[in-house]
Amino acid sequence: MPIPEVSELAGWSPQQVTALLREADDHGTGLPDGWCSTLRSFAVGKMQRRDLPAPERLAWGHLALAVSARSAPTGGLGRLADRLHLNAYLIKHFGADRDDPDRAPDHVAANALAMLERPVSELKELAPRFYDLNPGEMLMLRRYQNVAAPLLTLAPLIEDEDLHGRLADLADLVALLP
Repeated sequence: MPIPEVSELAGWSPQQVTALLREADDHGTGLPDGWCSTLRSFAVGKMQRRDLPAPERLAWGHLALAVSARSAPTGGLGRLADRLHLNAYLIKHFGADRDDPDRAPDHVAANALAMLERPVSELKELAPRFYDLNPGEMLMLRRYQNVAAPLLTLAPLIEDEDLHGRLADLADLVALLP
């Protein structure tokens, strides 16, 4: 099965593109370098087009999330931050929905917090010494800050008290960073 250029997908529906990805996965067909990253950008553009019907925009948003995991070059926290920005956009523009894991604030926050590689308490100890840290530690703190930004926008929608406390702890970390 030949994989078309992303530019050739302009007339496709998000369901057709999803089926193409599923077929490529089922057949073990490799995707060209950069293809998923370009598709992610394309899907985000479609998600943000206000002239498209909301259900179609939402489907493009789900597709953007699906390919985000394949396209984020930084992996780890960079990939998580990218996904959280997409989740936050979907929730803001299409509403929270407990039945949609991509738009369920508690689900999104709990999964994101579970993926953090280091305890926030440990990072809060490093934050005041930010300018004295080595470049790798500085970058790591910036990546946590990038993860925190979209998560904290979800805080008013979070119902679970434990999650509220953990997000407050994350907000305290952000406040300590320059």
